[in-house]
Amino acid sequence: MMTMASLYKELTEEGNKLLETFTIQYPYGLYKESFYSNTYDGLTKFVNKLLILVADMEPMKKEDPLYKLVRTYRGRIGNLDLVEFKKLLSLLEERALEKSR
Repeated sequence: MMTMASLYKELTEEGNKLLETFTIQYPYGLYKESFYSNTYDGLTKFVNKLLILVADMEPMKKEDPLYKLVRTYRGRIGNLDLVEFKKLLSLLEERALEKSR
């Protein structure tokens, strides 16, 4: 059986691999400075897996900042740009570190 720390670490590694997919950039408009993932399905799978993990493992999930952030992107993956994804990964990395102590 995997520990919480190893589950968070595994998801962090999966998320770090997804960083490479943020290659789409729009040439004009409000979002021209942002980068978006070229793998909608991979990103959706990752976000859903993370949401399930936090919902199942964390006792205070409704107040959990990671849970709240992940919920904002469920069903709206197209809104998840590189800056926001890095913020999500940062919270995930902190959680993995916290659980390994």
